[in-house]
Amino acid sequence: MKKLTLTLSTILPLISLGQTIFISTGAILTTGTLIAIESQKAIAEDSKFYFDRANKKRKSGNYKGAISDYTEAIKINPNSYNSYYYRSVTKDILKDSLGALSDINKAIEMNPKDADFYYARGIINKKLKKPFKAMYDYSQAIELNEKSAAKKTSFVYNSSYYNLANIKYDLKDYSGAIDNYSRIINLNPNYKFISEVYFFRGSAKYNSGNYSGAIADYSTLLNKHPKYYRSDAAYYYSGRSKMKLNNNNEAVDDFTKAIAIKPKSNYYFQRAFANYSLDNYSEAIADFTKVINDEPKNAVAYYNRGLSKYYSGNKSAAIGDFLEAYTAKPDYANAFWMHGKTIAQVEGSPQGKRGCRSIERAIRLGQKDAIKWGKISITKDDWCNFKYIPYRGKANQINGKDVRAENHILNYLE
Repeated sequence: MKKLTLTLSTILPLISLGQTIFISTGAILTTGTLIAIESQKAIAEDSKFYFDRANKKRKSGNYKGAISDYTEAIKINPNSYNSYYYRSVTKDILKDSLGALSDINKAIEMNPKDADFYYARGIINKKLKKPFKAMYDYSQAIELNEKSAAKKTSFVYNSSYYNLANIKYDLKDYSGAIDNYSRIINLNPNYKFISEVYFFRGSAKYNSGNYSGAIADYSTLLNKHPKYYRSDAAYYYSGRSKMKLNNNNEAVDDFTKAIAIKPKSNYYFQRAFANYSLDNYSEAIADFTKVINDEPKNAVAYYNRGLSKYYSGNKSAAIGDFLEAYTAKPDYANAFWMHGKTIAQVEGSPQGKRGCRSIERAIRLGQKDAIKWGKISITKDDWCNFKYIPYRGKANQINGKDVRAENHILNYLE
């Protein structure tokens, strides 16, 4: 243990216990009082020795050693709330969230006016999946910081708003999240994580249906922070926002920029849909093919590549894609319907009859177009033998047997 030098140690042995002492400031003390003062000072200095050593260990990454020293500091001085605070921080680093919570509670109990303590507890409560308690803690940190003249540049103050906003975002309180994100932008546009603030405010606006506002935030983010580590995602969500506003040409541009940064499958997927909406079928087919190469079981990609081929005039090639779609997803009613329908259109009657089972399956799954087409295509034979050609105007004449067949089809809706 570190040797301590007591200021009055050289004179105390020379003085009788209880003797009155006059000091230069004019104060009158007894030897008992002096001994108590010196004892308290010794305790404080002993505690500080362990506290300082603990801080050095924590900063060097020796977290277990730091906890041991903070514990010694607390044993010597149980009122050292800073020792509890930093031991809590260190336990949190080691993922001992419950131990960290116990220590930070003790620190707050002893010093309930420190905003940093509430901020730290908010982080721990968030990790413990206690969002409402974490929101309370961040709100307390904000309230205590409100009294500070330096609050606009206070990291804890701004980060309390930021973390509070993130919790509201997770709870789907997008309006509340937007308010908190906006507060940070207004208070401190130079906040360390301001790029994240713009990104998540844009996402909150997107999720709340404010697509124009989302586009504006993503644009500001990308203009001010072109090297933002998630710029690909910003372009991607900007593109999705533009698609919501039917601005598909600009959406294609955004998806292309996202792909140039990071060629992710879902970026190709969304660009394919945007191109499909613009009747750019060859571009859509190319992007859906890229998705299928990356995700061979993606039923939606197969189905929509089939539609792109269908509407581009290559119906024969579309048949195989519709088959792959419902093979990957056995309850894919639209895929069954388009598979059967396309076979009927390509092969005509009677060859097109082989699409019967696909249309039957579509009817069983409640596909409305299949049900409608089945009803108007009934022949004198069993209902499954209706004409596999598109209905061109007048319904077939229905005799008694045909009516029973029609009822058979309608039963699949029940």
